[in-house]
Amino acid sequence: MAKVKVLIEGYVRADGSKVEPTTTLIQDGKINIIVDPGMGKNKPSRLKKALAKEGLKFEGINIVFCTHYHPDHAQFVGLFPKAKWITSLYIFDGDNWLDHKGEGYKLSSDVSVIHTPGHTPEHASLKVKTDKGIVVVAGDVWWLETMEPKVDEMALDQKELEKSREKVLKIADWIIPGHGKLFKNSKRT
Repeated sequence: MAKVKVLIEGYVRADGSKVEPTTTLIQDGKINIIVDPGMGKNKPSRLKKALAKEGLKFEGINIVFCTHYHPDHAQFVGLFPKAKWITSLYIFDGDNWLDHKGEGYKLSSDVSVIHTPGHTPEHASLKVKTDKGIVVVAGDVWWLETMEPKVDEMALDQKELEKSREKVLKIADWIIPGHGKLFKNSKRT
């Protein structure tokens, strides 16, 4: 089973003028995955310290996964010199640009991609099997652990976003939002 840890808890100011994404570490066997390395004041040095606490360096990350291409989630993908950058449909490995199968694509034995469009058309999340249940690293499907905003004014398609939310709620025991802390899915049936 994979292990999931929030390395840096993100935030969003109520007026949207300041943001930092939640950055998550997933470890599955020998595979180390960083999700949404993002942007933020002093983020590279903060990431370096957070990884050191886990016994890792930038060079020890195998995969960087971005839930979507907004700069607040993707700006620092280049910090990880040995990592493949994986998105909803693509793998960037050095100067190779490859397609993958999208929905259900496995990053490791217990980590797979799920498409969660709405905030952006290419938005994707990660479904992670852990010993505590299924964790979905959901990016901006929700920004915060309060499941806010209800209406995402930045969403390119609110109806698609609602479908993505329903999809996540059906499978997740735990959810990591794009700018907040891990929370238990109280709506799981």
